Amino acid sequence: MVFIGSVLYILMADAVITPLPWTQVVNDALADAGLLLICASMALSGLCYFWDFADRYIIYRKHLGLWGCALIVAHGGWTLALPQYSIALLLQPQNIRAFIFAVIASIILLMMAAISNRYAVTELGGRWWRRLLRLGYVAIFFGAWHALIKKAPLWAMWMEAPLSAPPLSLVVVLVSGMTIVLRIALWIHQTFYRHD
Repeated sequence: MVFIGSVLYILMADAVITPLPWTQVVNDALADAGLLLICASMALSGLCYFWDFADRYIIYRKHLGLWGCALIVAHGGWTLALPQYSIALLLQPQNIRAFIFAVIASIILLMMAAISNRYAVTELGGRWWRRLLRLGYVAIFFGAWHALIKKAPLWAMWMEAPLSAPPLSLVVVLVSGMTIVLRIALWIHQTFYRHD
């Protein structure tokens, strides 16, 4: 809980520097912190496989994922509650892709949260349960694309005049990409280089 509070605080402190309304600052912090926690949860597989130092953190995987899902859902709810957003606005041509990507990622994350228990493991069987949980990488992909579409103008402004640290949404998207690359590296190693 302290970790999640710290992540939210850091993200909100960074966002306060930008001239945005506090409602947007909180919304951005929820999104960035949620996706970071999902990435941390999913990256633990590769980190524990390739490096022994991370083995002791695997016990936090489920909790990081569930908190990340909760923050992403809170971000979605907060967005829909903000007066400047409406379903009609989200479905306009310039917003539809980002909205669809967000919905797909949210559905996957909610499904993963629903099956993150022992009952689901017994009902689905370990093999199918693990396969379904690996859809988290697809959720990361769609979440990162959602952020890319929504925040690309901000990133372009920063790249023109990088007077400060990069926008955290850019860092979160890069971390998302590294998480997916780590999973691909794990798959390649297990498929082609593992000798039993």
